[in-house]
Amino acid sequence: MAEGFRLPDYGIEGTRIGDIFVSNAEISMRSGGTTVFEGFCRDGTPVAVKRLVRGHRTVVSNWIPQLMTYEHPNIVRYLGFEFDEDFIYLPLERCTCSLYDLIRALSAATDPSEFSVSLDDPPEIVKYKSKMRCIRDTMQDVSLWTHGGCPSPLLLKLMREVVSGLGHLHDLDILHRDLKPQNILITGKPLVAKLSDIGISRCCPHGGSSTSCGTLGWQAREMLRPDVQPSPANDMFSLGCVLFFSVTGGKHPFGKPGKRAIDIQNNIQNNTMDLSSVASIPEAHDLISGLLNPDPILRPKVSKVLHHPFWSSEMLSRFCFSSLDKMKKFVK
Repeated sequence: MAEGFRLPDYGIEGTRIGDIFVSNAEISMRSGGTTVFEGFCRDGTPVAVKRLVRGHRTVVSNWIPQLMTYEHPNIVRYLGFEFDEDFIYLPLERCTCSLYDLIRALSAATDPSEFSVSLDDPPEIVKYKSKMRCIRDTMQDVSLWTHGGCPSPLLLKLMREVVSGLGHLHDLDILHRDLKPQNILITGKPLVAKLSDIGISRCCPHGGSSTSCGTLGWQAREMLRPDVQPSPANDMFSLGCVLFFSVTGGKHPFGKPGKRAIDIQNNIQNNTMDLSSVASIPEAHDLISGLLNPDPILRPKVSKVLHHPFWSSEMLSRFCFSSLDKMKKFVK
């Protein structure tokens, strides 16, 4: 199956599709019949292979070659595409985990027993819990928050990389349209954040209407209106939710943990949010509240976000001193 391929020297079951080798090892399963597998390029480079149903072929063949030319350190690279009678295969830069999994695995608010396997767990849940335990164990030296509960310099760097990647897309008149922690991937050491799943993005139209796209619970309220004109402001709202999720260790500004996505989306529609978890960090509160403004016109653009005091060295120093003072009081 893999003649001419430089694969690692151990048994790998899978199928050769054109210039990529798709293994049988599944990384994740997405909606719409999309599945991601471990794979390899012809030269042995490990990749993640996203397999889509054949119906997406026209979109992929027109869109992916264009996206491959837009290289940026904070955007997951598309390395080409192949297809057979039933599916389309997109080889992508392989990453370690998603921002969602990283935050969930390392957050102090996450009960470690949550990842314990029980006899009643279905196979997919067992696999996910094992993955989360692996992330927690291999990243145990990674610090995302200070002892005072503020974002660490590393977490600030990862969040700023998300903003930088989004800014690159917007500079090219491209909307992400499905920005959420699950679509932000983490790779490398030191860790780097990269935007992924830009498959439903489109070049910003200059007229006409748009159908709703994205994920319930992360969409701006205007995105559910059939007559809405897509704009970068839609992505900025989702960015506000992502930043809140990261700073708070896995919380959502429009719903408590365990809330159904439809209930969170209803809260978004009604502008019912709770930012009390970032009230002790004025810079974060100011930035996030601006991004979550129900009026898309009033949401800041990427350039303004990147110059916000939230990223300043003064705030970093205050985080460190605040954490140190709390530790001293605790010791006393």
